[in-house]
Amino acid sequence: MLTRSSGVLMHITSLPNSFGIGSFGQSAYDFVDFLVETKQTYWQILPLTTTSYGDSPYQSFSAIAGNPHLIDFDLLAQMGLLKEEDYLSTNFGDDPTQVDYERISYARRPILEIAVKNFVAKNEFRPAFENFEKNNRTWLSDYAEFMAIKEHFGNHALQEWDDKQIIARAPQTLKKYRTMLAQQIQYFKVTQYFFFKQWQALKDYANQKGIKIIGDMPIYVSADSVEVWTKPELFQLDAERNPLFVAGVPADQFSATGQLWGNPLYDWNEHKKQGYAWWIYRIAESFKIYDVLRIDHFKGFSDYWQVDGKAEIAKYGSWQPGPGYELFEAVKQKLGDLPIIAEDLGNIDDKAKKLLADCGYPGMKILQFGFEDATGESFDSPHHCIPHCIAYTGTHDNDVINGWYNNLTAGQQQYVNDYTHRGVNESVCQAVIRQLFATVSNTAIATMQDILDLPTYSRMNIPSTIGGNWQWRMQKTDLTQDKKDFLTKITTLYQRANKEKAMIKFSNFVQASTNKSLEELNDQAIYAQLLNYVKTLSADKPKNTGKRKVYYISAEFLIGKLLSNNLINLGVYQEVKDELARAGKSLSHIEDIEPEPSLGNGGLGRLASCFIDSMATLGLNAEGVGLNYHCGLFKQVFKQNEQKAEPNYWIEENSWLIPTKVSYEVPFKSFTLTSKLDRIDILGYKKSTKNYLNLFDIKSVNYQLIKDGIEFDKTNIKENLTLFLYPDDSDKNGELLRIYQQYFMVSNA
Repeated sequence: MLTRSSGVLMHITSLPNSFGIGSFGQSAYDFVDFLVETKQTYWQILPLTTTSYGDSPYQSFSAIAGNPHLIDFDLLAQMGLLKEEDYLSTNFGDDPTQVDYERISYARRPILEIAVKNFVAKNEFRPAFENFEKNNRTWLSDYAEFMAIKEHFGNHALQEWDDKQIIARAPQTLKKYRTMLAQQIQYFKVTQYFFFKQWQALKDYANQKGIKIIGDMPIYVSADSVEVWTKPELFQLDAERNPLFVAGVPADQFSATGQLWGNPLYDWNEHKKQGYAWWIYRIAESFKIYDVLRIDHFKGFSDYWQVDGKAEIAKYGSWQPGPGYELFEAVKQKLGDLPIIAEDLGNIDDKAKKLLADCGYPGMKILQFGFEDATGESFDSPHHCIPHCIAYTGTHDNDVINGWYNNLTAGQQQYVNDYTHRGVNESVCQAVIRQLFATVSNTAIATMQDILDLPTYSRMNIPSTIGGNWQWRMQKTDLTQDKKDFLTKITTLYQRANKEKAMIKFSNFVQASTNKSLEELNDQAIYAQLLNYVKTLSADKPKNTGKRKVYYISAEFLIGKLLSNNLINLGVYQEVKDELARAGKSLSHIEDIEPEPSLGNGGLGRLASCFIDSMATLGLNAEGVGLNYHCGLFKQVFKQNEQKAEPNYWIEENSWLIPTKVSYEVPFKSFTLTSKLDRIDILGYKKSTKNYLNLFDIKSVNYQLIKDGIEFDKTNIKENLTLFLYPDDSDKNGELLRIYQQYFMVSNA
């Protein structure tokens, strides 16, 4: 998020459709198209995890499992798992602008049960489902068992289950419930398969269109969750898994008495003992489904508000020290640098500010808070925005701009109008969004309600309240052309237009190239497709340019295997790895197939390769020049109990070499050789540009000159010049061949 960009905050549940709640169906794809049309870069959503009491996505039965309410019925029908009559006549609610959670919970379940029954009966889905189970074995069974047992006890909270042995996960009792509730457990597993299959397809579509998903991760989990059930040692609980202390915040902009969230607090000492393994795992799982991750309540990692587990309000609590930078240092060591947004709202003291600075994550600015202070001194004022932050009109916890503005004093309203230079015919929503996009913040995010200029009924959440929240739904008629035109105009005007070229997903590339899925190809065929995929992506990258240029001429370039390095440099390594894993394939196994280019074998060659690689990463205008040796790295074999060296041919029909039409005549004393130039793209790390490694060859290489092992006729320069790297020069013919190679290389250079 280092360049100017913008996006829209709009949760999936708010999308329009006829199923009572937004889903991963056609309206979600239409929303991606809207973002593309208006030149946006980001689609920010709320947590996708299952919702519990109060319907809040921040109170979930699982930190990992997806919300089955978001599964689209039309997509299940396309899989042959539903008929339209199974769901089209169902009443999902009477008000299309609001989600009726009680109604949809009862209405959707029997429809999903039909789909699950049909899914289990079809053998064609079994391999994909078994692969899904395997890839998600760390959480899927625990979640499904938890939900099935919870239903068995009338959907009561974990702590209220009428069997202390199962609360404690006694092995024999657990075995009994697994047998007794096998069908229900299967239901919860299969619906998770539906969820992640549909979400992954939607995310892939967005990414291919150049849209990145900003996800949201609550800092805490629910007391009524599978994590509290299976990992009680990570929380401050009593013997029956009741929270000893719960989370919240003291009085802030959102609540005069503070917010009592009720989540169990972590036992940070235990997390530290375990090397923060659960947090590393949780963040890694989040990045499987999001491109960028907002971590809620970042303040809680420096100090957290501790309230007695039996308290009714959050006002009477105390600050306790959190894990601090140590946690994020552990995450970075395991997962590397990640695009994380820190929600740093509320009581942010110097300690929290230092943690944010140490982590290097961008924080947030809320323009509503800034405009409420007519002195202009607010931390959130537009003129206090910095490039390294994410600026918002408001979040899910704020009122929409129209409702907020109507509750301001006359003086505050005048300040907003004056500050934004609000036009006579300009709505306050347009004025504030325009001001947002004009800030120096690298990323600006507006809520969909504000883009649509909606009144306060569309507010998503009122903190510290239960009921009536998380219900707003957009109607198709809300998004008029003038709203699109306005968003497009200010996005372009303030240099936030998405310039990123959409990148095709590997599985789609394979489908288009072979008319087959990844599951249908063997590892050798997938390797060939990966090579072509990388070359296709790199072909679109322009060459580094500049007034000055470096030519690095070297007799050898020890570049090593390129597949994994190129995938990393293109920024698609993890995505490709995950795609292959979902298809039951291993990227590491496929990497083993790749032959190592025989272009170097020593320190000189490694140094040369490091230089050209570094210059590409730095964006310097540079090219490497060398020879395209056909043999250089040798295979060791045993023949008649003796170790022998054999040529290791690396140039295959499908290789990293890119042919060119460049050719030169190189005259020697008694003959002339015609060169031909092949290139290898050198991709800098996450750069939009590239350099070349130019490798000159002769058209007349003759493998028949090789006699025994690596012995060959050194006198036939016309056919052996580029046959071997560093040919044996212990005799006169070998010395001459090396001189011919060097002259040929320098002449072409």
